[in-house]
Amino acid sequence: MTEPHIALRKPYALLPSPSETYNAVAVATGWERPDEYLAELLQEPAAQGAAGVLLDLLLANGTRTRRFFHITAGPRAQRVEPSSAERAMCNRYLGEHADQLDLSLLSPALRYIVREGLLGSAV
Repeated sequence: MTEPHIALRKPYALLPSPSETYNAVAVATGWERPDEYLAELLQEPAAQGAAGVLLDLLLANGTRTRRFFHITAGPRAQRVEPSSAERAMCNRYLGEHADQLDLSLLSPALRYIVREGLLGSAV
């Protein structure tokens, strides 16, 4: 008897970048960091190109202070400050999909802000 195939969900959501600065934006969907899956992430069609990928690690780090990083095929991610359009897109995604995300690393106050879609300029 064969066991059913169980598809594992990716630890990130890959979104098109709202600017020319990055090829795509990868939003962590839980405690796992998207850059731990760098080879797979950079193979995604939307992520390919010299501009690299903007990582939103709010859910993976659980803190607002080290939230955004830029990563390319190189060995290290660099901390960056995204544009207001990129930040707004990430905040909107988190607010609209809060029920599908793992918010366990967030403080109760930050968890409430995400669930209620109140990220706006707060984070």
